[in-house]
Order: sequence, then structure tokens, then C-alpha cells
Amino acid sequence: MSPVLLLAAFAAVCLVAALLRGRHNPHHQPADHELHGAIEPPLVRVGVRDLLQHGTRVLDKVAVDNLDRFPHGIFTASILGWRAAYVVNDSHLTTVLQAKSKHRDFGWVPFFFLCNMGGLASKTVARLQSRDPKDADDAGFNADFHDLHVRELALGAPHQSVMAEFAAAWDPLLDSLRASVQAGSAGAEVDLWRWLRKAVAISVSRAAWGPRSPFSTDPALWEHFCTFADHYHPLKYMTSSVYAWRGVRARDAMVDAFERYYLDEAGSGRDSASRLSKARDRSLEKRGLSHREMARCAMSMCVGQFTPAAVTFDVIAYILSCPGLMDRIRHEVRSYIPLINTPDTTTNSRKPTIDITRASDTCPLLLSIVHEVLRLVTLGVTVRSVLHDHTLTLPLPTKGPSSPKATYRLRKGRLIWSSGLAIHGSPAHFPSPQTFDPERFLGCRFPETQVPGLFRVFGGVCLGRHIVRDVTTAAVASLISAFEFLPAAADGAPLCLPNLDRFTFDQGAAHPRGNTVARLRVGDGVSILWEGVQDWRRG
Repeated sequence: MSPVLLLAAFAAVCLVAALLRGRHNPHHQPADHELHGAIEPPLVRVGVRDLLQHGTRVLDKVAVDNLDRFPHGIFTASILGWRAAYVVNDSHLTTVLQAKSKHRDFGWVPFFFLCNMGGLASKTVARLQSRDPKDADDAGFNADFHDLHVRELALGAPHQSVMAEFAAAWDPLLDSLRASVQAGSAGAEVDLWRWLRKAVAISVSRAAWGPRSPFSTDPALWEHFCTFADHYHPLKYMTSSVYAWRGVRARDAMVDAFERYYLDEAGSGRDSASRLSKARDRSLEKRGLSHREMARCAMSMCVGQFTPAAVTFDVIAYILSCPGLMDRIRHEVRSYIPLINTPDTTTNSRKPTIDITRASDTCPLLLSIVHEVLRLVTLGVTVRSVLHDHTLTLPLPTKGPSSPKATYRLRKGRLIWSSGLAIHGSPAHFPSPQTFDPERFLGCRFPETQVPGLFRVFGGVCLGRHIVRDVTTAAVASLISAFEFLPAAADGAPLCLPNLDRFTFDQGAAHPRGNTVARLRVGDGVSILWEGVQDWRRG
């Protein structure tokens, strides 16, 4: 599926759902000797104090705290007496458990997510979960949605099409920012976080839905999304809108806008909709969803798709925190991304233009920094649901040569919570894991597949990972090419670095908490270009 199902909001809702399912569906918890000779993984009890202190991050916290305690890297988390999840903090076991299996899958989890965050009615979710008895080839909504994203987000022509639409929306936004900063030769203060939230929402939504995306046609909609994201809480949305009225009102405004978008696209024959949007629409309509219901699904997909805003801010903040690193990155961008002299109608001359969408391919240091920041600022949770009672025999010891092999019993209905935060913070995998190392991933183009057990940012191999990576590198490359970042804002405060201790569950990456204002000065006038879309620039 899209990145949203593999990022933190998805994982947090899974945890809340597991707790409530355990509460409302009590069942006999058999003793270990009743499990046909196999026992569940060792038990770790999570108390009220842990929940109050860490909230929906509690499983990641206990994963980190017990990193070296259990030789096979798996234990059972008992939350207030309910055995809600099997927590995994071992890289090898994580790859084993995320593999396709008849015993483990997303199960009910994505449907609960759509219902809770998007506001879908339970009867609509039931339709999504059902299969057509007359269609022997119907593999279900999960499989259908997965397959279409494999097609529409693959590297090559589909990916280039998405990035072309992103660049088409990003370029005028960057030009507008440059014009506003140029008014003062000494530079201007810009709330970089606020600007990025707006620019990424508009640009990525155009890439996902096309030029008529609601965020492209309604300038205020991005603020509704921010209000929803900043006030979202799964428990509030499961009880009453009275406790989440700001988020509900903002969500309804976005659902209304997406409903108008679907109605307009249907009336125009969907001539402007993106390939990805058309494929999603067909999959949802196949299961009888109305335009209103499709709008609710689309709204929930925004959360993960807009993650590059936070990652871009965090990358720039980390670059500025290292003396000399900004100059190295700027030199790399100017040296390795092809410069194309394009007509400048205002000066009747030609100005240097960089193809920013090639940054991931041609700027190894910048790409390494993006991967390192992703390692530092994302939870990287991989979630599965146990579909059937079954035994799990660990093929190899994972915590040293003397560790015994083990066979564990995994019970139906439990979550499997594999903590990327624990793996990313393990000194066994990453030397000085809490330190920002710009060159840690040099020469590693796709760490999620080159070191799959260690790089858990995308929860494994997320279908939208190329978009997150390439949008982030493109955004960073264009901003540092167009502007000089002066040492600090007027009050002397540098851009804040992300703090995972204040991570909330609506975020795919840690949102900034602290100073987000940067002092910018216009650079030498370098513009951007996507080589496949010169026509829209001439227009």
C-alpha cells in the first residue's frame, strides 16, 4: 500500500485497536503448558506508568529497554494484563516475520486505520473486507490495492510521471518564496516548517491526484490538513467527535473538497487525474464505494504522503548543525546535477537551471544524509496481525553463537510489532547510533533492500519509498541552491533538531518542536527543471 500504512500513524492505530479488541473480546488465556509443548515468547509487563509516560510509543520504548535481554529478540508485551502484542527488536527476526505467510498478514489492521482516521462507516469497511463470491480471481481489497501501487509507483516511467507532476507544482512555489525573500537584500525570516507543510501538501497532492487535486485548487486546504494532523488522536475518534472537534471539523472540510474533486473528475471523464488516482478509483469503485466514501479514503492517505515536509525540514536542520556541510552539499548539487541554460524572459538572457529530480541519482552525499536523517527521525515500525495459531521456529540464533534455538507459539489475534527504533538505535548495527553521521550510507542507493534487516525506515520495502526519498532530495537540493541559509534567525536561535521523545502518532517523521524560523537570502538565481516537462514551463 501507500506509505501511510507503514508509517507511525498506522502503527499507533494498530496498538490502540489491539488494546480495545483485547478489552472487548476477552478470551481464555491458556497457560504455557496448554500450548501443545510450545510456549509464547517471554512476558514483559507494561504498566499504567509506562502508558502515561510514553503513550502510543510504549511498545517501542519497551523494545529499546529490552534490546539485549532476550536472546532471540522477541517477547510478549502484556499491557494492563492483556497480551496485546509480540514485540520484536531483532533485525533478522523482523525480516522473517514480515515475509509473506498464510499465518501473518495486515489482516484487519488497514481497515481499522481507514475507519478511524478517514471516518469510514463500519459497513463500508465490511464491504472492503469482503470478496466477490462470483469472481474467483478477486484476491481482496488489500491485494488489489497493493498490486496497483506496485504498478503505479515503480521506478521508470510511472515514477517519472509522478515526479514530473511534483516538479510542476513545486517550481512556482519556490519562485514565489524567492520573490518574497528578494525584497530585502539582507535576507528575510521565513518559517521554514510552515512553508514546507504548504508546499509539500500542494506539490505531492498534485503528483498523487493530478493538477485538479483539492490541495492545488483550494489554497486553504493544507491548513485544514495541518489542523487535523496536529489534533488527531485515535482514542478520541473512537469515542465521540466532541473530544476531537477541531480535527473532525478539519477532516470534514478535506472530505468535502475531495468529494468535489471526484465529482468534477467523473464529470470530465477524469482527463486530468493522475494514473495513480485513476487506478485507486477503479479499485474503490469495484467495491461499491460512493464518491463520499472514496473521499474519506483519500483523506486518510494524505498523512503518509505528506511526510517529506517533516523529513526535508529535519535534513536541512541537521545539515546546518554541522559546520561546512552545507557548502559540501551545495557544491555536490552544482557539480553533479546537469546545468541547463534556459530562457529567462524577464532579463532576455539564459539562466542556469538544475534538474532537481535527479538529485537521488547524482548526489551521493545528499542521499546519504537523507537516509541517515530518516534513520534518526522515523519509528520504522513493521506491523503484522497473527491470523492463526501457529508455531515459529527460529532458524538461527540471533544474539550470539551460544544462543539456543527456540520454538514459540504465536496466537491468533495478537499483533507483531517489530521496532525499527530499537534496531536503528542498536550499537551492534550502527556505531554511535545516536550521532548524526552524514556519510553513514555513502554508496548505499537503496538501503531498504541492500541492508534490509537494518534499515527499517519504510517498515521494510514500502511501495511509496521512492517518492518519499526523491521528493525529499529534490526539495532539499532546490532550497539550498536557491537560497543562502544565514547562521541563525534574528534572535540567534538555530533551526531546531527533531526530538523523538516528543514524537506523536500522526507523523511519519518527527515534527520540529522549537525554532522553525530561518533567515534566507536569495542565491545566484538558479532555477529548477524536470527534463520531461519543458512544455508546462513554456506555457
